[in-house]
Amino acid sequence: MDFSEILLHFFIIFVPILIYQLLWTHEKFRSVPIKDMTLLFLCCLITAILCSMFPIMNVNGFSVDFRSIIIMYSFLYGSRWMGIWLMVFSTLFGAFVSDNTDLVISLFQLPFFYTAPFLIANKWKSYSVKRKYLASILISFSGFILFFINVFLSPIKVPIEQYTAKDVFLSLIIYVLSFFLLVYFTEFFLENSKLKKAVQDSEKMSVVSELAASIAHEVRNPLTVVKGFIQLIEKEESTKNKHYMKLVLTELERAESLISDYLNLAKKTEIKKEPINISEMMKSVQSVMRSYSNIHNILINSDIEEGLTTLGDLSKIKQIFYNLLKNAIESISGEQGRVDIKVYGNSQYIFVEIEDNGIGMSEEEINRIGEPFYTKKETGTGLGIMVSKAIIREHGGSIIFKSKKNIGTKVIVTIPVTTD
Repeated sequence: MDFSEILLHFFIIFVPILIYQLLWTHEKFRSVPIKDMTLLFLCCLITAILCSMFPIMNVNGFSVDFRSIIIMYSFLYGSRWMGIWLMVFSTLFGAFVSDNTDLVISLFQLPFFYTAPFLIANKWKSYSVKRKYLASILISFSGFILFFINVFLSPIKVPIEQYTAKDVFLSLIIYVLSFFLLVYFTEFFLENSKLKKAVQDSEKMSVVSELAASIAHEVRNPLTVVKGFIQLIEKEESTKNKHYMKLVLTELERAESLISDYLNLAKKTEIKKEPINISEMMKSVQSVMRSYSNIHNILINSDIEEGLTTLGDLSKIKQIFYNLLKNAIESISGEQGRVDIKVYGNSQYIFVEIEDNGIGMSEEEINRIGEPFYTKKETGTGLGIMVSKAIIREHGGSIIFKSKKNIGTKVIVTIPVTTD
């Protein structure tokens, strides 16, 4: 086994993925009209093709390369369909550049390398970082061992006897290490990207909070006085002018609501954490919001796992889900409107999913969610989601938005679980 070939394989495997993580996640490249998954697929495809063209070893038509690493990676960080298509294209290309023996062997190795990544692909993102590291080692190690065991036992004549035990052992170590490092560096860049976004959100929150602290009270006081006098005048006014008085009061109440949102951002009150039964709380929130959904002819369905508890401020956490459910209901304009609530958990986190079949959002709109005054509602302020994000961060959780235009939106709120 030539060490230079191993270094070349390392270069082939890591460079396209690192370039993708370093450059494509940068804001300057966001304007390029190509989707993330499309670019990731192209990077993985190029890597798999180069692995086939420059194998580590080749004996009598049987080549050893690590293209399976990048295919497993595409299952976990792309999607099942991406992994399947990459598997098909790379296998066909491998047969094209070699012979039918390589095609048969490639097909033979499919169940050993790709079954586990295929099965856990949809759950991979919910795994903790440590669990991902452990899974990467187990998947690559077991796949490699099972493949070689079955090569020895299979009727396919593979010139495996020409490889020394040292070659096999070294290949195993390099294979497992390569896949582990690929997962490690990907998680590193993803975490950096999340931290960068968190810092940007924190800076936005700081700016809005300072603005709120400086003007909220000064604006609220005269508004309260004006509102009081308008209410007095309304009682004495004729029927003709009462209509205008009601409009004025409505706009004043909206202005007060806006100022209240600002004050919620400006307050630096300490969270009073207490045990909260999220399961019962979500049932209560659903019950309160049902009348609002009935007015809009929206059906609310729920699937709530029992006994899920956390530590937090009950009123603030309720505020999050009131905001999210209200937004979901108001995003639906057509008939047969539906909002689905799903609450479930594992040993570490509680997940609350709220999914609607409303107008949906584009990727650009999703990226702007939570910005001050960015809203698609005519009477909205955009501060509701900003406040909700701040509350979730204070509780050590996270919020993710997934949406497609004219199909709907799914919001996933993650909150740490507690058994206390």
